[in-house]
Amino acid sequence: MVEENVKNTSYRFVLEPAISDDGSYHSWELLTKDIIAPAQNTTSASTFSFSTLTERDKLALFIRQIELLSVFDFARVDNKPISLNIDDLLSHFILTDRYLCDFLRSCKHIALEI
Repeated sequence: MVEENVKNTSYRFVLEPAISDDGSYHSWELLTKDIIAPAQNTTSASTFSFSTLTERDKLALFIRQIELLSVFDFARVDNKPISLNIDDLLSHFILTDRYLCDFLRSCKHIALEI
């Protein structure tokens, strides 16, 4: 788990396993959890959905996920792929950023889920 605090919003990234019928892990998913706005009391505040974030915040979180995975030791997850959920905003962002597009193509352990 990696905890972040960006622009007064706290959140953490969590790796969740995808489990095969035989019980083995076949891949992992990098999820953003517990997004808490600063005005809320963090001891009792409910979290809000990723869909409530602004486009700018969604892009910032996605970039941070990519930064984390770019230095991640995939041996820690048995070299299994780690997937990221993306929507139309993020897919457009990827396709219009040549560097990011080339980087993601070269990463055999990063999968994108639309």
